[in-house]
Amino acid sequence: MKHTIHVPGFIGSHNQLAEEMGDLYYDSLADLLGNLGDKMKRDAASDHQRGRMKLSTELAAAADHLYGAAERIAAAWLVCKPRVIDADYHDRDCFDRLLLLARVIAEKAHDGQFDKSGNPYISHPLAVMSMADTGIDKIVAILHDVVEDSDISMETIRNLFGDEVGAAVDAITRSADEDPEAYYARVRDNDIALRVKHLDLKHN
Repeated sequence: MKHTIHVPGFIGSHNQLAEEMGDLYYDSLADLLGNLGDKMKRDAASDHQRGRMKLSTELAAAADHLYGAAERIAAAWLVCKPRVIDADYHDRDCFDRLLLLARVIAEKAHDGQFDKSGNPYISHPLAVMSMADTGIDKIVAILHDVVEDSDISMETIRNLFGDEVGAAVDAITRSADEDPEAYYARVRDNDIALRVKHLDLKHN
């Protein structure tokens, strides 16, 4: 077990580190505290084996406090998560994170898929995304074929990106053997889906 005064790889004061950690999404912060609790538990077990009973007891107690804090922060995340999602498309940093998440999901969904020209299929949603004007349109654009072409569910899209994105992706997702008129009527009923569909057809 090696302890240091400073966090390796972090240039700054402990206060600055605390600020950086505090800016994490609360679910990530809860995971971090849980991992830190696990580390304290391991240290406590190690010190117990070495006969350092008092230190072991204090570390185990600290771990329990960290687990408790992680649970409370996870609960706080459930309260604020909808507000975070609602604000993401108006906040540049949050939007960038969501766009990155959407890209990762799309790359996973279309991994190993190719278009008629033999190009990786992911190039199509990326191209449609680049043509979109608004942040939320870009998110929907990169996700527009994900549900149709993979086992990623609409529920997952809604949970990760909110109801507005979920509704647009749902509208633009074509079911197998769906009547074309019914499909395009559904697309027209959603403004975001309609804009993205125009770009989709333009690129195709």
